[in-house]
Amino acid sequence: MSSVIEWLADSLFAGSIVMLIVMFIRGVILRRMPRRYAYLLWAVVAVRLICPVSIRSPLSIFNYVPEVKIVQEHSSL
Repeated sequence: MSSVIEWLADSLFAGSIVMLIVMFIRGVILRRMPRRYAYLLWAVVAVRLICPVSIRSPLSIFNYVPEVKIVQEHSSL
């Protein structure tokens, strides 16, 4: 069960990073561009959230994010 939670947390984190990148690109670069380019960028976010498959790459921004492991404590009451 914890592997499902870890996978879900990783997918949500990756989706959030993609959303931040799209918001940055849209705010800085696409101010004067047609709206269809903004819609295409948001389509990338939608695909990322619908199909959360990760492809490992040396150029990925996620290589610079340290891995965080969830530690569970067991208590006997």
